Amino acid sequence: MEELDSLRGLAALCVVFYHFKLLLNEDALTGMASILYRGPLRLFTAGHEAVILFFILSGFVLSIPAIRAKAQAYPVFVTRRIFRIYFPYIVALALAVSGAATLHTNIPGNAWFHRTWSHPVEWHLVLAHGLFIGQYDTAEFNTAFWSIVVEMRISLVFPALCAFALWLKPAKSLGFAMALSLGSYLLLHGVPQRHFILAGTTHYAGMFVVGIYLARQQRQMSQLYTSFSRPAKIAAAILCVILFVYSGHFFHALMLKRGGTSFILQSDWLTSLGGAGLILFSLNSESCRRVLLLRPVRFLGQLSYSMYLLHGTVLFALVHLLCGHLTLIAILPLYLATVMVSSAIFYRLIERPSMEWGRRISGRLPQFKADALHGLLGPAGVVSE
Repeated sequence: MEELDSLRGLAALCVVFYHFKLLLNEDALTGMASILYRGPLRLFTAGHEAVILFFILSGFVLSIPAIRAKAQAYPVFVTRRIFRIYFPYIVALALAVSGAATLHTNIPGNAWFHRTWSHPVEWHLVLAHGLFIGQYDTAEFNTAFWSIVVEMRISLVFPALCAFALWLKPAKSLGFAMALSLGSYLLLHGVPQRHFILAGTTHYAGMFVVGIYLARQQRQMSQLYTSFSRPAKIAAAILCVILFVYSGHFFHALMLKRGGTSFILQSDWLTSLGGAGLILFSLNSESCRRVLLLRPVRFLGQLSYSMYLLHGTVLFALVHLLCGHLTLIAILPLYLATVMVSSAIFYRLIERPSMEWGRRISGRLPQFKADALHGLLGPAGVVSE
């Protein structure tokens, strides 16, 4: 589904802009600049929202073989996920650690900036990043790595998660997704933000289940979309964009005074609702499909994972090297160009070969059929209730 790859590419570009935005001092913006910064421009800097969309897309795409009764054997699935996600991550981690070891200096910057490359490399932290061990500071080497930890952890249990979600009736599977999130909420209520990312994995597993639900109900959702009038489709599209881009921002402003991390868990569900709508429009709207299938947008989709892995390292390297020589705004075009070029090289030399190795190695593993899963789901393939 090339449309979903393109959607992922646009989301990755939002993360690229989002982390540059975090370098700036929002409090210094006034008047029209503040309106643009928190208004229309937020459409291009919805970074956390983009990651929620990544999780929903993963659940959607990974569940399709099971829905079509073509689920891979577990060793095959895990092998491919390791080569798809983990090996490129390890190479990107090596680049980030090299940058931290070489360039860490105490230069001017805000609190967010000083969470990364702020002191000499601690090798036990490198080991923790490589093995995903325990609670550790995932922002020390690359501020985007936290979601890779979540993605890989959920991937290891995804076949069981998917089987259970598909065994439930569609409405109940959404209840299951919310129960996963509620479990994190109860565990993390009042917990400091630094402990949220890893301990909140079950919350993000709920986003995967939302993706499973969308894949399962794809036919019904398409029929519902075609039943809408053109004005209703336009209104629904605007509502989805507002929910996806702005709901978390407004919810954060309302809930921040309460402290802790509960507002993140709660606002993510409004974001997920908007993200689910974006996926449905991407697959059903001819106007959306035409945009998403444009060659430059498809190119972004192809590079999306490489962009996500590298952009933080590129950003911090440029800021450390050019601090005092160029302003942040002057660094922006250089940052974007470097991210695109380095991502294209990384995709060709690392990401694409890694995927090919995964296919070759998994092809040599026992290819037994997932009979237990097929028997659990029944002959209908659970496309509909």
